[in-house]
Amino acid sequence: MGEATRHFSRQQASGRPIVSYVIARHEEDGSEVLCVSHASGERTLPVFTDRETARRFLRSGSVC
Repeated sequence: MGEATRHFSRQQASGRPIVSYVIARHEEDGSEVLCVSHASGERTLPVFTDRETARRFLRSGSVC
């Protein structure tokens, strides 16, 4: 069970692509993206602008 970053892209008004990264865990029955729970109980999908920032987030221990 490994963790990986996935990237998604969309285009800006200028036509240049915007690339976003999320963190996902790949398992036999599919993939699951990382959501972060806040003290309020709300869940958030962290989205990163590059792969290294996503990796630093994982290494920081911010994920429970």
